[in-house]
Amino acid sequence: QMVTSTWNSIVLDDSNKMIQFKKKLQILKKEIRTWIAIYNRNQKGHIEEIKSKLKNIDQMVDQGMVTDDILLSIIDLMKQLHDVQSSNNRDVVQKAKVRWAIEGDENSKYFHAIIDRKRAHLSVKGVLVDGDCVDDPICVKQEFCNHFAT
Repeated sequence: QMVTSTWNSIVLDDSNKMIQFKKKLQILKKEIRTWIAIYNRNQKGHIEEIKSKLKNIDQMVDQGMVTDDILLSIIDLMKQLHDVQSSNNRDVVQKAKVRWAIEGDENSKYFHAIIDRKRAHLSVKGVLVDGDCVDDPICVKQEFCNHFAT
C-alpha cells in the first residue's frame, strides 16, 4: 500500500520514460528506507515498553501482589515480546539469505576452483602399456577399459 501510494504520487517532467522510471525507483527506494528506519525505531520502542511493563509487573509479584489479571498480563506481554523478536529474527534470516546470494557466488567460485585443482591432481595422466608410456587421454581410457575387461 505504501509502495503503491508513493509510486502514484511521484510526478516527474522528464520526457525520457527510462530516466523517469529510474528516478521513480530512486525516490521509492528512499521512501522505503525511511519507512524501514521508522518501523525499526518503533519496534525498539515497543520492545522497551514491553520490557518495562514486565519489570513493573515483576516488582509487583515480588511484593506479593499476584492476581489472575497480573498473570494473564504477563502471558500477554511475553507473547507480544516473542512476536516482535521472531519478526526481527525473520528479518535477520532474510538479510543473511540475501547476503549469501550475493557473496555466495564468490565463495562457490573459490570452492569450485579448489575442487577442479584436486580433480586435476588426482586424474590419471598416463599409463605404461608393455613398457611404453601412453599419455593421450583417449588411449589411456581405452587401455583402462581393456585392462579391466579381461
